[in-house]
Amino acid sequence: MKRNIEFKGFEPQQSVRKLIDRLISKLQKNASMFSPELVHVRVMVEQNSVKSLYTISTTLHLPRKTLAAKEEQHDMQAAIKAAFAEIDRQLEKYKASLRGEHSKRHKRREQVRELNAEAASSAAAESKRDAFFSMVNPHLKRLHHFVRHLIAYAEAMGDLVEGDLTPQDVVDGVLVRAYRESLKGPRIPDIKNWLLQHALEQLQAEARRLEIERAGTVHMEEDVPEIPPVREVSTLGDEILDFYQPDEHERGTQH
Repeated sequence: MKRNIEFKGFEPQQSVRKLIDRLISKLQKNASMFSPELVHVRVMVEQNSVKSLYTISTTLHLPRKTLAAKEEQHDMQAAIKAAFAEIDRQLEKYKASLRGEHSKRHKRREQVRELNAEAASSAAAESKRDAFFSMVNPHLKRLHHFVRHLIAYAEAMGDLVEGDLTPQDVVDGVLVRAYRESLKGPRIPDIKNWLLQHALEQLQAEARRLEIERAGTVHMEEDVPEIPPVREVSTLGDEILDFYQPDEHERGTQH
């Protein structure tokens, strides 16, 4: 965690510096779900000698989120503790919202499995499914590798919160998109690049969806993927979730 501490108008006692260091260490532990290099805390302690007041401004910069608190009291140490307590409260609320997003994603995946279990697959649907996977199967490991690096780059740039999106989430969506398009007709001349293009579009759509949900916006763009329609999902079944999984060696290289 990066830190910037500034005292304006006075030189603090060592006990004050130790208090701030202790509170920052606690804050860093509470923010351990985020990459340390993407987290920055700023503390400003200002003395108003006329009113004998201390103003403490604390800001915590997280990926795609900034938390801030301001306290003004005659007791400097009490004001510092109160400012950090407010930041801690906001951090817990933000973490809870992120956990809610992960829970929604897990629920969607369970719904996909349930839809597959309930849907009766016709011989024609099975044939289309088999043809689709025979077409994309040689490129699935490459697709998974490509998606993993896309996500790592987006996290490093701050466009995604670390752990917000997994390669499996994106590849699930890519396969649904690709299967849907394959049903429309024309033969795909370059399967690999076709899948990689879908991966780029899927990641962008997921990033937009997560940003909208995080901002608390109700309106969703029509092309942002949610639970795929029953007819499309049921033809794919558990293959979407399991068929493309990387081997043990490749999984061990993921971060």
